[in-house]
Amino acid sequence: MFSQIDVVNMARMRLGEAPITSLTENTEGASRILLTWAMTLDAELRAHVWKFATARTELAALVTAPAFGFDFQYPLPTDCVRILNVGDTYPGASIGDYIVGDDSLYKVEGQRILTDMGAPLKLVYTSRVTNTELWDASFPMVFAMRLAAILCGRTSDSDSMHESILKDYREALISAARANALESAPMTIPTSTWINARL
Repeated sequence: MFSQIDVVNMARMRLGEAPITSLTENTEGASRILLTWAMTLDAELRAHVWKFATARTELAALVTAPAFGFDFQYPLPTDCVRILNVGDTYPGASIGDYIVGDDSLYKVEGQRILTDMGAPLKLVYTSRVTNTELWDASFPMVFAMRLAAILCGRTSDSDSMHESILKDYREALISAARANALESAPMTIPTSTWINARL
């Protein structure tokens, strides 16, 4: 598998920069990577559903209930960067973000989930996987190209290079997403009453 320095040097190579041997070395290149690595990783993990970063747990309710609106509140895991499934519900766009008093089954406020669902609360989420050896084989290229795109503005005045790196990022992402999807079990799409009436 790939080490952190392998991913870093892939990004540096795409930028036309020399490889480095350690992120702790006293160079501008190493310090720029250190400044952007964690933030970029969280953003990339949150932007897509990666199977290698998917985790599940059961949460215990906090002793203190919410002040109003819900019966229970649960602390999010410290490594959670995106909620995928709460209980038997899946997150989606909610009009509750625009109005007061919606009837959502749960709400996320700060680092807590507020809900009427009792403990233990089942949670499926995207975990912050910092160990590069646990990454899917296609993720290092995706992340390296995103890292290169972010660092490009500091290393080159060329808009064309930035666009070229973004193109490489999108191509790597499409390839990784395809591989990610192919490892899923086929979904059974329920038939509608309209279709059933015609069978």
